Amino acid sequence: MTQAPDSFIFAFLTGFVTNIWVAAASLALGTAMGAPLAKLRHGAGLLGHAAAALTGLLRASPTFVVMFFLLNMLPSEIVLFGLVIPVPGGAILVFALSIYAAAYVSDNLLDTFRHLQAGSMSGALLFIPNMLRAFSVLVMASSVGAAIGVEEAVTITLRQTDRLTSVSGRIWLIVAAILFFAAVMQIAQWATVQLTRSLSARQGRRDDEKKTARFTQEMGSFVFGRGRHGWTTAALIAVVAVAGIAAPFPPTNVTIEAGAIDGSWYRNAAQYRDFLESRGIHVELRSRADTASIVFDVNDPAAGVDVGFVANKTSPKLIPNVTTLGSTGYEPLFAFARKSLGPSPDLSRLSGLRIGFPPRASVTASAALDVLRTLGLTAENSRFNFMPLNEEIAALTAGTIDVGFVMQSADNPLITLLARNNDLQMLDFPQARAISQRLGYLRDVVLPAATYDIQDSIPATPLHVLAATDQVLVKKDLHPAIAFLLLEAMEEVHHAATIVSQESEFPALRSTGLPANEQAKTYYHSGVPWIFQNLPIWLASVVGYYTVLIVPLFVLMPIYNWLALPQGPEVLGWLRSTIWLRTLKDIETGLAEGRPLAGSDLATVRLIRASLDKPDRSNDCRRVLERILSHRTATEAPAPASESADKV
Repeated sequence: MTQAPDSFIFAFLTGFVTNIWVAAASLALGTAMGAPLAKLRHGAGLLGHAAAALTGLLRASPTFVVMFFLLNMLPSEIVLFGLVIPVPGGAILVFALSIYAAAYVSDNLLDTFRHLQAGSMSGALLFIPNMLRAFSVLVMASSVGAAIGVEEAVTITLRQTDRLTSVSGRIWLIVAAILFFAAVMQIAQWATVQLTRSLSARQGRRDDEKKTARFTQEMGSFVFGRGRHGWTTAALIAVVAVAGIAAPFPPTNVTIEAGAIDGSWYRNAAQYRDFLESRGIHVELRSRADTASIVFDVNDPAAGVDVGFVANKTSPKLIPNVTTLGSTGYEPLFAFARKSLGPSPDLSRLSGLRIGFPPRASVTASAALDVLRTLGLTAENSRFNFMPLNEEIAALTAGTIDVGFVMQSADNPLITLLARNNDLQMLDFPQARAISQRLGYLRDVVLPAATYDIQDSIPATPLHVLAATDQVLVKKDLHPAIAFLLLEAMEEVHHAATIVSQESEFPALRSTGLPANEQAKTYYHSGVPWIFQNLPIWLASVVGYYTVLIVPLFVLMPIYNWLALPQGPEVLGWLRSTIWLRTLKDIETGLAEGRPLAGSDLATVRLIRASLDKPDRSNDCRRVLERILSHRTATEAPAPASESADKV
C-alpha cells in the first residue's frame, strides 16, 4: 500500500474494522436464527424435517443475490415513534450474510448436540473453533458489501484506485489489499486449526478436524451459492470474464452542445462540465447560435454530440435517437423596447416597428415568431431583423431596432443588464395565459415587481411573460454512468429556487412528448443506484450492465443444485451419448437394409470407437458399435491387412 497516501492507509484500516463488526453482527444474528433450527433438527419428528429442509434452503441461498434483494425490498429509512431512522447498507449486508451463517450454525450446533448426547465433551467443544472459522470467513465475505457501497476495506481500496492515474499504481494497490486479506485469513485459519487439533486430539478424532474445515473450503459457495462439481463458481468466473471483456465501459470524453457563450444554456453546460470533470470525464463544450438545430445534432450520430438542450416543441418522430433527462427550469421570453416608443407599448401594437431576433433557426426566434403570429404580427406588416444575439443587443441599445426578443433564464446577467438600461423597458404580455393555452409549449409566468432593482423598482409592477421549459437531451445510447452523472449535475445546478420557480421544482421529468431516458426514470423514482453512488464509475458500469444477466444466474443455479438436477458434466455426457447413439443406429439401420458402409460412415465409426475406448463412456453406444462391427465382419469378404476390422 506504499502507492497510496497515509490517509488511505488509515481509511483502509478503518474500513477493515467495518468488515470485522459486520462479520460479528452477521454471526450473532445467524446464531440467533440457526440455534432454534438445530434444536428442532435434533428433536427429529415433523418439525425436525421441516427445520432440516429450511436449513438446506438457507445453505443454498446466494448471499450476493440476497443482498441485492434486501437492498430493493427494504425501505431507505424507518419511522419509529416520529423518529426517522435510516437503514444503512451495513445492515443490509449483515442480514444477507446471516442467512448462510444461520445454516452453518444449524449444522454445527446439531453436531454439538449429538456429541453431548453421546457424552463427548471434547467433540462438543469443537463448536468453538468452528465458530471462529466462520467468523474469519465472514470477515472475508463481508467484502461483497463493496457492491452496495458499504464503507469497508474493499470499497475504500476501489475508490482509491479510481483516483490513481497510473495503471501500475492501481495494480500494486489492489495486490497489497489482497495480500492483507490473505494474511489475516491465514492467521485466523492457523489459530482455529490449532484449537481444533487440540480438542480433536483428546479423543483421536482427526476426522472432525477435516469436517470443520469444510466451511472454509466452501467460501465461494458461501458468497455465490452452493454447487456440485464447482459449476456455480465456474459459471460465475465465466460471466465475470465476459463482463470484463465485453462490458461497455463509460466513455472518457463527452460533448455538450449549447447556445451562445453568454446564454443560459452555455452557462448550465459549463457547470455540468465542471461536475463531470471532477468525476474524471473530459467534456467538450460547443456553442451554436441556431439553437433549434441542437436537438438534430444530438440525434445525428455523425455530429458527435452527446448532450444538448431544447425548449421549443419538437416531434419525437424527427429525432428517434434522442431521449430527455428531464426539465431544468423556465426560460422566459423577454421583450425589451426603446422607451422612446412610449410607456409600455402593447405587443399587439408593434406593427411597422423594427423588431430584432436572434438567428432565425434559434429557439428564441421560433418562440417569438409563434407569439407574434398569434397577435397578428408577421414579416408583411412589421420589419423583422435576424442577427446574432450580441449584435441584436448592440442594435437595441444603439437604437437601430425598436424591440428585441431575448430568451434567457430570468437570473441571467444579460437580462439584468438590459432591465437596468435607462433607455429600455421590459414589455408585459397581458395575453400570456391565452397565448400559452393556444401554443401549448409556452407557460405563463409572473416576474415579481422590483425583481432586478428594489430601490428603483424594476420592473415597477409584476410582469406576465411567456416561458419555455428547458430540457436536457441526450442520445438514446448514452452510457448509463454518464446519464447518472448528468442527472446528479442537474440536481446540483437546478434544485435551488429561481425568480420564476420554487425550490426543488427542478429538475423534473415532465410530459413533453419526448421519450424519457431509462436512467432518468430510475433517478426520479428512486435516485442514483447505490453502485453508481459508491463504486468507481468503471466498476459500477460493469455491475450495473450485467446485473440482468448475473442475478438470474445466481438465483437459478443454487435452486438447480438444491433440487439435485443433472449437473454440467452429466448433461454434456448425456447429450454426447444421445448424438452418438442416434448416429450409430442410423448406420446400423442402413446395414440391415443392405447398404454398404460409406467412407464417411467408417470415419464416424472410428471416431466414436476411439472415444468409447476412454473410461465412463456410454454402454448403449458400445453395444450398438459391436453389432455394427459384427455385421460387417459376417457379411463382407476379408479385407486387405491395411483395412482389417482391427483398423476400424
